[in-house]
Amino acid sequence: MADANQQKQIQEAKFEIKNLLKQTGQKPDILIQLGNMAEATLKDKALYPSFRQKALSTGINDESDLPPQPNPFTLSIYVALGKLTSEMAQTGELGA
Repeated sequence: MADANQQKQIQEAKFEIKNLLKQTGQKPDILIQLGNMAEATLKDKALYPSFRQKALSTGINDESDLPPQPNPFTLSIYVALGKLTSEMAQTGELGA
């Protein structure tokens, strides 16, 4: 079970996800897809160019956010983002 600090961080992350979707006009599916692509890229770095191109095409990030070479930390953030977005979509937290 998550402690109070973890719950606060999760709620803050959910708030940021909602804002990100609103600001970019993207659907939750794109964050879930990017999370899945990032997870695959952690296992096979050769997939990074495709992941990077897709992430840049969404308008969520710009080139300064995604270095030319894979960064495991950045990819892990996308994995977490995708999983949390998927959970939010399943529980109805993102609306219809």
